[in-house]
Amino acid sequence: MKYSDHWRGTSATIVPVEGSYVWGAIWRIHNKDMPALDRQEGVDTNWYFPKTVEIITLEGSKVQCRTYQQTINPPVCKEDEELPLERRPSTTYLDCIINGAIECKLPEDYIEKLKKILHNGNEASPKMIEQLNSL
Repeated sequence: MKYSDHWRGTSATIVPVEGSYVWGAIWRIHNKDMPALDRQEGVDTNWYFPKTVEIITLEGSKVQCRTYQQTINPPVCKEDEELPLERRPSTTYLDCIINGAIECKLPEDYIEKLKKILHNGNEASPKMIEQLNSL
């Protein structure tokens, strides 16, 4: 798990747990744009690595998709266990995740689960907030 100075908290990652799942959106991009996405996700700085995963769509079809996972995986927390303070995202980062889930129309029960994630009480850096406000 890694702390982001821009977000002022830890960033999200996939923590592999047998029998668990993560909801998300599938975005189609051109192969020529993959290097830029890799840079944005920190592949060049060894923050995340690209990973191909098999996705099951709502219609039941299987699709190979690219996702990103942190190079340093945190230990697994039990479902009813609170995240330790050093693993919590900032309020700004958590809001981005929740708002993205709402925009992508992910299931309401999953959104409610995201809303229960504890944050660290920090806001992102002024530069990051400025970038978010310009979107």
